Amino acid sequence: MSETITALSAGKIEFLREYCGSSIYIKRDDLIPFSYGGNKVRIAEELLRDIREGGYNAVISYGSPTSNMNRAVADLCRREGLKCYVIIKPEEEAKSSGPAEDDTDPEIPQIPMNERLVLESGAEVICLHGTSGSEIKAGVDSVLQMSTARGERPYYIYGDSSGKGNEAVLMRASYKEYGEILTYERETLKEAFDAIVLTAGTGMTISGLAAAMEEAGAGMKTGTNTEVNMNAGRRTALVGISAARPAEKELQVIRENLEIFRSSRNAEKTAGHAGNVQSSQTDAPDADSFQSSQADAPDADSFQSSQADAPGADADLPVILDEYLCGGYGLYSSEIEETIREMKREYDLALDPTYTGKSFYGMLKEIEKGHLGGNILFIHTGGYPIYLDWASERTGS
Repeated sequence: MSETITALSAGKIEFLREYCGSSIYIKRDDLIPFSYGGNKVRIAEELLRDIREGGYNAVISYGSPTSNMNRAVADLCRREGLKCYVIIKPEEEAKSSGPAEDDTDPEIPQIPMNERLVLESGAEVICLHGTSGSEIKAGVDSVLQMSTARGERPYYIYGDSSGKGNEAVLMRASYKEYGEILTYERETLKEAFDAIVLTAGTGMTISGLAAAMEEAGAGMKTGTNTEVNMNAGRRTALVGISAARPAEKELQVIRENLEIFRSSRNAEKTAGHAGNVQSSQTDAPDADSFQSSQADAPDADSFQSSQADAPGADADLPVILDEYLCGGYGLYSSEIEETIREMKREYDLALDPTYTGKSFYGMLKEIEKGHLGGNILFIHTGGYPIYLDWASERTGS
């Protein structure tokens, strides 16, 4: 896959609207012109680089029937001529998308658009019979063995069969993406964003951004789902609206990811071929010179020390908010649905109820509460096929 696929949309940040005295900007990763765009396309591009370097010729993906990752990986393999195996958790055990009080007919089988696209890509689909950790591991092991027996060299996108070992690769996409944000801040906004907001799902994208901000010396305002003053000073708050987990579990995943990424970066530096956050972005600014131009920016250490008494605060972690979960993954409220309708009607912006609609709604509520303010960047991480599923359910088509 050509590296220009994501580069075509690199830096696509635009002003969206004023809201309660704040300015909302949006990063349109949903417009990346491959496989309906989104952060999973960026991740797929990093996976491809790793696959090529390792000499693999078969790829194994895993996820729910609505998985954006499965779709992007399957499309990647179709384009690159790689054998693809997609392991899908059983639909009856995966929480299907729907409002907390779903009025759809459970007798009518619904095949999610992402699963249809996986099938159309030509991937070999394997359905699991359970979703416990041991059942997933056994399923991945089985496919790895089958692929090897066929004379292939298989690559599991999450590492080993327990889902560990590939965190640094999965984080690398958003780590590099941060350079695009720095470029926009320097060349267009002329100041740092007060907050960067996005969906926190598996935790890989927000972890990569956190690693980039840490390495670039940008500093972060920190905390869990408590009232944290995100507007103090000029440092950028990194805020994740959780779509799947309680805040503490999401923070633990991010904490572990950052530790792994730091070790990976240290190993690269020891080997003598590592650059900084911006090295892969040819037009990205130097982080140090950008930060020094921010006359109003407080000292990062003094800001962190001022947060020492905040419950759950951690100097290296973003803010994670879990109060918009609506009961769990794939569940949503009528208010979230109305936000999706409004944004499509007023701005022709497609948000899905599982990820981006939930996080966009949460961002608006946090602005209303006064917890977020100033110039806010919302990262649209894609999910158009899930939006289509929701829209078709609501129209009956």
